[in-house]
Amino acid sequence: MFTPTTAIGAWIGYQIIQGAGRGFGFQAPVVAVQNASSPKQIATANALVVFSQTLGGAICLSLGQVVFSDRLRAGIAHYAPEVSAAAVIVAGATGIRDVVPAASLPGVVLAYSKAFDKVMHLGTGISGGQLLFAFGMGWVNIKKKEEREVELVTEEKV
Repeated sequence: MFTPTTAIGAWIGYQIIQGAGRGFGFQAPVVAVQNASSPKQIATANALVVFSQTLGGAICLSLGQVVFSDRLRAGIAHYAPEVSAAAVIVAGATGIRDVVPAASLPGVVLAYSKAFDKVMHLGTGISGGQLLFAFGMGWVNIKKKEEREVELVTEEKV
């Protein structure tokens, strides 16, 4: 959904949605393992959850970089064949104007955009896979017994 002409407002909106999803998704496993673990195992279970989240982020970052670099090289070869892909990668996104002729800049920017799209496809696929595994966690009421009884009594009176 990103192109070289995507408005800044759209970027901000997508970042808000991503931040909300990350915020909700980050805490759910921590609460789930606290509910499913014995009091003696809670610290170890929480440590494993945080470790897994951190390791998963590191692995996905590496995979995203590989996908981005590969697609950027292919995109530059397609949209701006006269430009050295290696020079663009070394220059980075902020330095492309220094190594790319003005006439070739739109093709390089389009290659960047297409490469970024592929990284987002990777992230979407990984998120979809995680969603499938999340359904295997089950639904458990984590309220204390007293709170559930108060709610039942209140519902019966209404």
